[in-house]
Amino acid sequence: MRWAFLLFFAGLAMIPLGEWGFYIGFAGVTLTAIHGIVRSLPSPKVRKMVVIIGLVVSGFAFLGFGALALKPTWFGLSAREINKRPLAGLTNAQLREKTIIIASGLRKLEQDNSAKQIILLSDQSREMREAKTDDEKKNIWRKYNDLLFSLSDQKLNIYRSDYKADVLIVKDELEERLGSLPMPKSKTPFEKALYVNYQDTFQGTVLAGAAPLEQAANLLIYWAKQLP
Repeated sequence: MRWAFLLFFAGLAMIPLGEWGFYIGFAGVTLTAIHGIVRSLPSPKVRKMVVIIGLVVSGFAFLGFGALALKPTWFGLSAREINKRPLAGLTNAQLREKTIIIASGLRKLEQDNSAKQIILLSDQSREMREAKTDDEKKNIWRKYNDLLFSLSDQKLNIYRSDYKADVLIVKDELEERLGSLPMPKSKTPFEKALYVNYQDTFQGTVLAGAAPLEQAANLLIYWAKQLP
């Protein structure tokens, strides 16, 4: 398996060009080790089994490293936690503009979802007025309760798939430049608690409270405006 050694040395040569050189080198080392182990085994059947297991394990490892490099937020990591700053090259003005664009997307997602909720609640109210029996009303309540929960889950899934990664990267870069993320001045303790809770929204674990994505967008814009 001379090509495994070639892959290893090619990876070493590519390390200065980025992390993918390391991954290529890792693949070469793994295949070389598998080759050495296989050659030391006496049974052809055992050798074949070891080759298959080794290739499967190394394949999953390679995919895992690649996913970690491309989408660190899938693993609950922020860009700063793995020493990456994809937006480090932006000026403060450019970062502020990018933050506003992302925040606008969050607001639109929240507003579209709220509009659908209003329609569902209006239909529910109309059907409840037209219902003749308690059983009909219970069925209507259950139906719209399920629809509203489904709508909420849809919003959460869209946030996680389309916005979360960009939101966390922007948030991390803002924190890197500001040193810390200040909270807006709160008029009441309740308002202060809301701001703290809405930071949890960024992780996408749960979207709770009134218009959580819009409040998260407000925080992003507030932080962006603190940039010099």
